[in-house]
Amino acid sequence: MLTTHTLTKHTLSRWIIQIVLFACLVLPTLADGPSWPQFHGPNQDNKSPDTGLLDQWPEGGPELIWSAKGLGYGYSSVSIADGRIFTSGNIDDKTVVTALAADGHILWQKPNGPAWNEPVG
Repeated sequence: MLTTHTLTKHTLSRWIIQIVLFACLVLPTLADGPSWPQFHGPNQDNKSPDTGLLDQWPEGGPELIWSAKGLGYGYSSVSIADGRIFTSGNIDDKTVVTALAADGHILWQKPNGPAWNEPVG
């Protein structure tokens, strides 16, 4: 009986440790900044949950913070998740998916099938 009771306490302690560890790993990712994980945004309504934005743009538009080259051409939108920017474009005869860091430098590019060169619309 004492062994069973000790085993139960041990098992319970392991479960508590696993739950706490899981919460420590998952909860910080839920608290990250807002994402734009799909076309038209998080709620597919083209509305950003960001706050503190300008009421009026400066004349000539906002300052360009960064730009990226080597992404190809095409009609892709961007998705933002986990601090990375994802997009795709045609490079040569392939469609390429690209991941960029928040500062605009390319993290990786992977081919994703043949390039789409047909008219749109």
